[in-house]
Amino acid sequence: MRGRKGEKGLLGISEALEQIHERLGAEFRQALPRVIHRFSHEEVLGWASLGRECAADHWQGKELALEYFRTSPEVIGHMPSPLSQSLREWMEHGRSLAHLNSEAGREYIKASPAFLKDAGFPRLRCWAEEGERLFRLAGKPTRLLSLYLSSSPQILSLGGWELLHRWGDVGVQLAKLDVQWAISFLAEGAPCLVQLEPQFREKALILTGLLAPTARKQPSIPSGSWMKASNCLSGNPSGSSAFSVRGGLPGGFRIGPKGPLQALWQLCAIATHRMEDGYREPFWEMALSIARHAPEKALSFWEHAPGTFPLLENAEKERLISIGLRLARISGDALAELFCHLPQILEAVPRSALAGWMEEGLALARENSSAAAAFFRLESRRSRLAIDGRDGGVALKEVASILQLYAHALTGKKIEAQAWEPVLSQVEGAEPLPRYPTPEGQAFRFPSQVKLHPTRRENFSVYKIYAAHQAGYHEFGSLEFPLAEFLAPFPHPDRARQLFHLLEDARVDWQLRREYSGLAQELERFLTQRPPYRELAILEEVNRLLLTFCLDREPSPPHGPIGSALQRALSRLFRPEATVYTTAWTVARLYLLLQAFLDLPALPWSQGLVPDELLEGLAQEALGCLEAPLAAGTDEAAPLEELFEKLKLKKSLDGRAGEGTPIPWELLLKLIEAGVQLDLKGLSRGENDSGGLCIADLDLPSLPTQEAPAEGREPEKVLATKRKATHSGRAERFFFYDEWDYLIRDYRLGWCRLREMAPEGDSIDFVDQALAEYSDLIRALRKRFQRLKPQAYYRQRGALQGEEVELDAALEAIVDRKSGQSPSEKVYIERRKKKREVSTLFLLDMSASTDEKLPDSTKRIIDVEKEAALLMAEALEALRDEYAIYGFSGFGRENVDFFVVKDFGEGYSLEVKARLAALRPHRSTRMGPAIRHSLQKIAAREAQLKTLILLSDGYPQDHDYGEDRTDREYGLHDTRMALQEVRRQGVKAFCITVDPTGNDYLRRMCGGPHYMVIRDIASLPRELPRIYQGLTF
Repeated sequence: MRGRKGEKGLLGISEALEQIHERLGAEFRQALPRVIHRFSHEEVLGWASLGRECAADHWQGKELALEYFRTSPEVIGHMPSPLSQSLREWMEHGRSLAHLNSEAGREYIKASPAFLKDAGFPRLRCWAEEGERLFRLAGKPTRLLSLYLSSSPQILSLGGWELLHRWGDVGVQLAKLDVQWAISFLAEGAPCLVQLEPQFREKALILTGLLAPTARKQPSIPSGSWMKASNCLSGNPSGSSAFSVRGGLPGGFRIGPKGPLQALWQLCAIATHRMEDGYREPFWEMALSIARHAPEKALSFWEHAPGTFPLLENAEKERLISIGLRLARISGDALAELFCHLPQILEAVPRSALAGWMEEGLALARENSSAAAAFFRLESRRSRLAIDGRDGGVALKEVASILQLYAHALTGKKIEAQAWEPVLSQVEGAEPLPRYPTPEGQAFRFPSQVKLHPTRRENFSVYKIYAAHQAGYHEFGSLEFPLAEFLAPFPHPDRARQLFHLLEDARVDWQLRREYSGLAQELERFLTQRPPYRELAILEEVNRLLLTFCLDREPSPPHGPIGSALQRALSRLFRPEATVYTTAWTVARLYLLLQAFLDLPALPWSQGLVPDELLEGLAQEALGCLEAPLAAGTDEAAPLEELFEKLKLKKSLDGRAGEGTPIPWELLLKLIEAGVQLDLKGLSRGENDSGGLCIADLDLPSLPTQEAPAEGREPEKVLATKRKATHSGRAERFFFYDEWDYLIRDYRLGWCRLREMAPEGDSIDFVDQALAEYSDLIRALRKRFQRLKPQAYYRQRGALQGEEVELDAALEAIVDRKSGQSPSEKVYIERRKKKREVSTLFLLDMSASTDEKLPDSTKRIIDVEKEAALLMAEALEALRDEYAIYGFSGFGRENVDFFVVKDFGEGYSLEVKARLAALRPHRSTRMGPAIRHSLQKIAAREAQLKTLILLSDGYPQDHDYGEDRTDREYGLHDTRMALQEVRRQGVKAFCITVDPTGNDYLRRMCGGPHYMVIRDIASLPRELPRIYQGLTF
């Protein structure tokens, strides 16, 4: 009875479904046999009734019911008892999702069998609720919910419920940021997870979730990075076949055309497969730490670290991982910088010192995370000093001030220490670095770093030898020689210059050993360790003989006639009476021999491999030159000018411009020995022209043409003519300066690039107008400063000699003599000239804000600054105080502009006035580099009183002056440190601002009585002279 009623009920349901849609009846009848024999009639009837309810529930309920009847026979097997209740609970979620989105309801039902199989019925509610949350975040009908439901079975199969739960959380995070990102993640992310090993799949999702909040800030990955990814993939081991390749790149989901998360997943997969098994887990742990603490560095970490890591030895890898894991617990930012800059670190830090250097960075991270990050970026001074200290190297920056004092003591002159780019170290095949100063002798040249020896003391000794040697160029007359004129006639002046310095270096070193016995031992050690000249066998032999003679050793037996001649010629350099002119004559004799060897391979001289035919040709002539006596009546120590005046060569031309008979080099050598003065005409000849000099190339010195008098010409035209003649004035020069970072409590080395240049302008109308406007004030200032000038003489008592006897001192001397004591001889009064030694540097702010106009005036702030500087120039010209005027602005640390209006030692000319008039507002106000550059200029002056006066209209700021442009702290701290550096050098620093709120920051930036706020901007021209008077009188 119950069976017949059940069959009647199922028949009725079937007919009802047929009436809704014939496909529904068909699906019902097809599914019924799969259900009816497995469950009771009541359960089967409940199953059928639930399908009919779904079909009638919604306007698209028939589609949901169709999917229900297709899928439910498989689902029933994974449901707990009672079946009807479980079925109803399952479909309640489906019907709820279908009300949100009909497609989502169907996807829910289709994915249910796989979900229930892997996750179980208790997780069903959470799964459905996660889907509803995604839908609501989207805010409008999208594929988001359907994609989540349809991809769930695949994610479950890769890692179970925990992985799916993490997957849903990441989808929610992305949906909050951008729905399209979440859609792409859900649609294409699962295939990317397949590429990762099981233990790293959940880590990859955690990583993505950590980066999601900052994903919008990440820049798109440039095309170069995609090529790097492709290259990484091609270098994978054979076990990496799981990668799918699309156009040379691994597959993965895409967020935008080149989104950062897409690149991250691809790089993660590549990097994981490239790492050795033992390092993968700690590598991921470090990656997650970076994502938590420095998410903006995550892509760089994955991009750079895997490529560098294989370059390390196993022991180095172990140490790097150990330090990395410890850093991960302290500072993710520092950890990221360590791995992202590993290629540069491996270049800069010797392998033997690498572990200790990293440990120092780790210790620093415990104190200051930002400082450790800068340390591993190789930006901080502490980082560089740690490198130099661990390999014994010494950088020029560390010892420049000491070397300058040492050079000053040796020469009695202010000497600047300039750096050659190379590092002086024991490198195979390295050529000797030059050891001569600049042509004027105002600067000594040093290697940027010395790493010849294991200890810093020994490496500093090398710097000392460099300084002493270049001081010898001053002491022993090398710089008095007209080298450029001497080298001009040689076919290859560079080769002749090399030979000249080789010989002159040896002569100077020998004289140093004679005059300074304390240097002898260090100098001998340095000379014996210099690398040989491998370029030419003849140079190597010359260098060997020079070293022998310089150290007063007995030379070995000569190799043939040329060797004997070389010994005799070079030995003359090592006599007390030898001078730089001895070197010049020796160069003239050796040059032909050098030329003869130019086309030969660099064969070892001592092995007798020089071909015999060489000695039969040019070398025989060279040998004759080596042995030739000096011209009769000449003195090799006499100035070259006197020798060259003994014979004049008349022009001998055939009437064809630029043509002539080639002069044989033998004849040219004789002309040099005879003392002929040679001037080369400006022929258009290629650098490698082997035709030599021609008769047409010889000329008498031409008389200088006098410039037409400028009287009656307008100043602007005169100035324009001068500018045109000098090709737009002074050339641009670039300098690099450290910058103080208060966050890391250290300097960032070479952080700012400063460009020094002159403002371009030909008009002085502004100056004329200002002089007319302030004519009365200028006259008053001149009178005031004239009255303040010191008297011409003052009386110095207690002198050893003088015009008058100091009565009190004389009486004391008489008393001392009579009492048997030794009397003082300082009993005179001497009249001495009173000197006023003052150097002042005016530094003008030229930022964009100086373009603002003054209240009730057409003048701008920059105009008032220029007027104040002009008035000071007019007044100081009368006072005869030394002064300079500069301006500064810029945009970013790579573009700090420094404008030279008037340099120290430069006259107050029309060009200076035009430069002052040409000053105009530019961009930002990065004060630190400008102050440090100003310090370099004024510190070199010899005045007793040095003052730097800074005129500005606001606080220091630049777009990258610290991480946050709106934060003033970084700029204030750097400027304060720059001003402290100024005062430490004995220079007064005073800041003047026309910013009414200046007290707020100047008190912190300058401190004490070192600043002034001028509230009435228009009064600056009148106030500046008073300030100057207070600072310098």
